[in-house]
Amino acid sequence: MLVLVFGVDSGQYNELISGFTRACRQVTDSTAQVPDGQMIIHMIDVGQGDSVLVQTSEANILIDAGEVGKGDEVLEYLNSVGVERLNWVICTHPHSDHLGGMTAVLKEMPADNVMMPAYPESLEVYERFYLELRGILELKEIPITTAQPGAEYTFGELKMKVLWPADWQFSDDLNDWSTALRFSYGELDFLTCGDITEKAELQLLMSGAAVEAEIIKSSHHGSSYSSCEEFLSAAAPELALISCGKGNSYQHPHDNLLKRYRQHDIKWKRTDVCGNIRVICENGEYTIKTQK
Repeated sequence: MLVLVFGVDSGQYNELISGFTRACRQVTDSTAQVPDGQMIIHMIDVGQGDSVLVQTSEANILIDAGEVGKGDEVLEYLNSVGVERLNWVICTHPHSDHLGGMTAVLKEMPADNVMMPAYPESLEVYERFYLELRGILELKEIPITTAQPGAEYTFGELKMKVLWPADWQFSDDLNDWSTALRFSYGELDFLTCGDITEKAELQLLMSGAAVEAEIIKSSHHGSSYSSCEEFLSAAAPELALISCGKGNSYQHPHDNLLKRYRQHDIKWKRTDVCGNIRVICENGEYTIKTQK
């Protein structure tokens, strides 16, 4: 049609089509909703569970997807912020309040890589949600990387470093085998450690890992058994993001934890009060936006 109407020869036609294809690919592969020079940390409100999206103009990294039945809500949120493909999916540990919704997400959302922790055979999980997740990963041939402390990944200005778990640790609690990550973007750092308890926190400090971060995800939904004094002193955060369900039976976030946050001059935001939370990081500073 171009040849007939506009007198475009075949060589020009092929060049036009090639250029159009490249442009479409660039639009598809980009996350245009995030301007260059920004990192956005999204704590997605999934009730009594965890789901965090770390997003820049060059990367979309999803950490957990809430309880079984929450996957569609996570997927809807991802679509609302322009995510069309996930570069990494981090499955911190196989408890249903973290990975129950991941199968529903991965059925619809393309993903390049998945990271999972190694843990002892004695703690192996055979629950349905986890078997279904492993099944969808196999079906879609998504490569699985085992979390290895010290491993680093770079996406433009964003750096992601694996801190935990270590195979020498001593714990029979699956929470303590959660994948811990430190994201660095310019002068700001974000630390997220799944559900690790004080026992793993102290061992993580013993490993010599750098845990300093201006922003942290409160481990184990604000449990009193996480974010111990030594860990908070080493991390020295300014802001803690707490994911918990309204009126949950665990009393998360626990009063003892909030007392420690006050003593360390740490401010916090919680999903049961604020709904979805976004922390926009730019030029070494951050702003907080909440749904409620």
